[in-house]
Amino acid sequence: MLVVSTDAGEFTYKVRKVSIVDVDDRTVIVPKPHAILTVTTWYLFDFIGDAPERYILVADLIEERAGVLLLVFLCRPGEK
Repeated sequence: MLVVSTDAGEFTYKVRKVSIVDVDDRTVIVPKPHAILTVTTWYLFDFIGDAPERYILVADLIEERAGVLLLVFLCRPGEK
C-alpha cells in the first residue's frame, strides 16, 4: 500500500504492477480511465549517468479521504 497525503486529502493506493522498461518506453505515461498512481525512476538504482532502463510502479486508488478545511474564529468574551 502507498499513502499519499496532500492538501486535497489522503489517498491510499494498492500496488498492481512493478516493471522495468526501456528508457524510451512512453506507454506508461498515457492517460488512464480511472485514478492510477504511476511512479517512475531510473533503473539500475545506483547507475551513474543516463540509466538505460526505467523502474515503473503502478498502483490503483482504493481509498480517498478528502481534506478538511477548518476555520477557527477567535472572539473576545461577549463578541459574536
